[in-house]
Amino acid sequence: MESKQEELKKRLNWLLILRLFIFVFIFISTPFILRSSEKFLYEFLLLYGITTLGFFLALSLWRFTHKKVSLKFLCTIHSVVEILTELAIIHYSGGINSPFVILLFFTIISTSFFLEMGGTLLVTTFASASLVALVFLEAKGVLTFESGFLPASHYSQPEYLFYLTYIYVCFFYIVALLAGYISNKLRARINELELLYYQLMQMRMDTDEILEYMRNGLVTVDTTGKIQYFNEAASKILGLDKSELRDRDFREVFPDRLRTFREMLERSLSGSMNENSRGEIIITSDEGKEIPLLLVTSTLKVAGIVRGVITVFEDITQEKLVDEYLKNVDKMALIGEMSAGLAHEIRNPLASIRGSVELLNRELSPPESENRELFELIVKETDRLKGILDEFLNFARIEDVPLFQLPFVKTDLSKLFRETLELLKRNSCWDDRITVVNEFEGKEFNVYGREDHLKQLFLNLLINAVEAVKNEKDPEIQISLNGQRQGLLDRNIILAGISIKDNGVGISEKNLLKIFQPFFSTKPKGTGLGLSIAQRIATQHKGLIEVHSKAGSGSEFVVFLPIKGVSGGIK
Repeated sequence: MESKQEELKKRLNWLLILRLFIFVFIFISTPFILRSSEKFLYEFLLLYGITTLGFFLALSLWRFTHKKVSLKFLCTIHSVVEILTELAIIHYSGGINSPFVILLFFTIISTSFFLEMGGTLLVTTFASASLVALVFLEAKGVLTFESGFLPASHYSQPEYLFYLTYIYVCFFYIVALLAGYISNKLRARINELELLYYQLMQMRMDTDEILEYMRNGLVTVDTTGKIQYFNEAASKILGLDKSELRDRDFREVFPDRLRTFREMLERSLSGSMNENSRGEIIITSDEGKEIPLLLVTSTLKVAGIVRGVITVFEDITQEKLVDEYLKNVDKMALIGEMSAGLAHEIRNPLASIRGSVELLNRELSPPESENRELFELIVKETDRLKGILDEFLNFARIEDVPLFQLPFVKTDLSKLFRETLELLKRNSCWDDRITVVNEFEGKEFNVYGREDHLKQLFLNLLINAVEAVKNEKDPEIQISLNGQRQGLLDRNIILAGISIKDNGVGISEKNLLKIFQPFFSTKPKGTGLGLSIAQRIATQHKGLIEVHSKAGSGSEFVVFLPIKGVSGGIK
């Protein structure tokens, strides 16, 4: 709501503009009304105009400098100066007989615009007393003047002067009371309207703020397809600048990557969908990433007439990740149980077979016998099968238990990667041509987890990276920190991203969806359990692994693991 000072300023602006027009009118009409005292009259009319303009300048100066000056006091002073100026004009244009006595009425009326009833009556009293004093001084000859409409002999008739002055004073107070009453009523009515306007604007602002800062996107379109509302969340989710969309046809401003969203709005407007519909669509971001949206569309009707469509939607990427995460946890737990049982059932007979073959090899086969090569092949393959079974058991031993029940401790990634890289370089897959850039070297950064499991996780990923780059001309693997995020199931858990990036052959889009499935492998001698074990360890830590890869463009595995008390960066 506007302050009283602002309200007074608005009134005075109009008042001063009106006063200026009155002055110009009187200034032009004076030569045709009075001819005998033009010199004096013009001088004081000029003074009156200068006073008005000077006050207007003072008011403007006060506004621009924001000085702590009371507008009511300033206006009261102006009224006093104005009355004195008007009395001078009255005196030099015929005294009590001057037609310009009406100027005093204008001043009294205008005073009621910015003063209360008491202030208006006070100014009226000053005007009345000043007029009486003027007439008295003129009658006594203290002030001389040239006669106006009536002859000067009238000043020798006290009764005439008394009654005429009395009538003017009475009318002054009548006008003051009427103007004050009307002004008070208007002021009260204006205040009520301003209060109502303020309340409506406040409600609108509150509603706009709620809609603007809600997490869900909100888009409304009218029956012609023009966008009427587009909140900040909608701008972020859809990747559009809302300042350029108001009153634009959504069919023209929504790009092809939002084709599904555009088609949904078109169906809603055409009436081919229910008045209240709910569904899921997939849009594409500016970066080409698919974003699943959950939408609710409602037809806006007023008095049974369709006025437009309201669409509320949200990005459910996080929810999809949680669903996939939970499905993966259940699937891994089931496979783990099966793997443990199967491995134990095969392992014991396999050991017996290997032992028997070795015994037969020693007792029955001469050194140069072909049977010896056959026996050695059997032993070699049983060893390979035993290695697969060991991976089964390793996979099965990773239990999915609550985070707080595991013996998790602070694990320094600098130390962990140093030891893991030593193990990697002793692995048969290692190639000395490979350059490893480890950004954690010499920089302490702690995550919470089981050190032995985390070492297994990163070793599996690094072995995978080595096998991806070993045929490249300049093979390189980068280990670095890559952002933070909240936990999928527990938002109080903060996860740090650890990136393992290579410049190898990359992964095709078809295989990208399968790489974490147990027993899936594109390598001739792979078991398909390395990445499955890594994913299950990350899941056990309430984290996850994200993969970014394209065939021929290298791969990046980002492992998100829990941290505590770290807001970002290496510490």
